[in-house]
Amino acid sequence: MYKTKPFYWIFYKVSTNRFVILSDEELGNGALGELLDDGYEIVWDSALTKEIAKQHALVQIDSFLDWYQRDTPLDTLFIEQPKPLKLMPVPITFREACQFINEHHRHHVAPQGHRFSVALSDGDTLVGVIMAGNPVNRHLDDGFTLEITRCCIKSSIYKNGVSKLVSAVYQAAKAMGYTKIISYTLEEETGVSLRASGFYLSGISDGGSWSSQSRKRVDKAPTGPKKRWVKQIS
Repeated sequence: MYKTKPFYWIFYKVSTNRFVILSDEELGNGALGELLDDGYEIVWDSALTKEIAKQHALVQIDSFLDWYQRDTPLDTLFIEQPKPLKLMPVPITFREACQFINEHHRHHVAPQGHRFSVALSDGDTLVGVIMAGNPVNRHLDDGFTLEITRCCIKSSIYKNGVSKLVSAVYQAAKAMGYTKIISYTLEEETGVSLRASGFYLSGISDGGSWSSQSRKRVDKAPTGPKKRWVKQIS
């Protein structure tokens, strides 16, 4: 069956002077709306290849700004040449991290506590959060093991930011004297971002509910088996 080639879109954010190029496929599952909500403007939506979009990005953005500045004073716009989207780790409080997780995580609510959290920003908007704390499994809590308890990216369009968040946790854990980092994914998840960050699959947990006869609880997360990932700190 003939498959139609995707078009490539150029999005530009005036407040950060950054742009991002995405295909039709990458804009599925609501990503287009999320980009617009985050303040990005559609500059071009019909480049035949990503290479063509890159070659014409600055020209298209310049044309957009010519239109944009009709209603916006020129001195409020950036003078520097627009650059590709750059995601940066930034500090975040526990309360702010929990709020982000509760709003954007697919299947988890925020944890009860943390050792520290790191956020990811596109320059003026938070697009991701990672939270690290003591291992949930008390048998693994030896005082030198840190667990990534939550990692959440607002949209798949920022998926490359996962490695930045994991790297930030690694650097902080190393500075604090930890010797190992662990994390868990659902059994059906590939863990590709963790693999790319140097984690290895060490086993699969049995899963199960936190509720018991002596202490009834409402499970707020999947209770099935989970993959455990480990990275040694050197």
